[in-house]
Amino acid sequence: MVAFSSEPTGWQSVSNEGGLKLEVQSVKGTNVENVRITLSTSATPTQFMDALWGDLEDRSKNKEVVKREIFENGTSSRRYWDLVRSPPVSDRDYIMQATRALDETTGIYSHAFETISDERKPVKADVVRMTVRGRCIVTPRAQGGSDVVYEIFTDVAGAVPTFLTRGPSRKAAIELLREVKRRAEK
Repeated sequence: MVAFSSEPTGWQSVSNEGGLKLEVQSVKGTNVENVRITLSTSATPTQFMDALWGDLEDRSKNKEVVKREIFENGTSSRRYWDLVRSPPVSDRDYIMQATRALDETTGIYSHAFETISDERKPVKADVVRMTVRGRCIVTPRAQGGSDVVYEIFTDVAGAVPTFLTRGPSRKAAIELLREVKRRAEK
């Protein structure tokens, strides 16, 4: 798994709009970057995590996903396959393993996700297999609400120029967190 640094070293601030702070960190030896979004919300950690975990069959938070097959969908673990369409590049896919947990002592939720191999969906010649890894930590605030740190690494693979991937990857992460926050605060 790609190591995400908890230290401020290496993270470069890109924007801070609407309460969502976007930072990036270079990944040594690649032209891919880690993306980190931090935010505060009036939602409790449980409300935020429930909105993030969501209904796996509802793909409205991930508009680029055109097809999904669910292999496992539990309360704390899930595995699914997504087909992503993003012209002008070839279709991409991935098999995602996701887990979530609550530390009962601290009230902190953690959500980790990582692409894996699964014999039910072998690599196809006409689709490029992506690599995605990340985590989300949702911490209760003493005054109510939550602080959220979301980090993601996405390698779309193939011969795609960086200028075609960085902007969309950053935008997708921000849009996801903005929508999750909206749903959590309802």
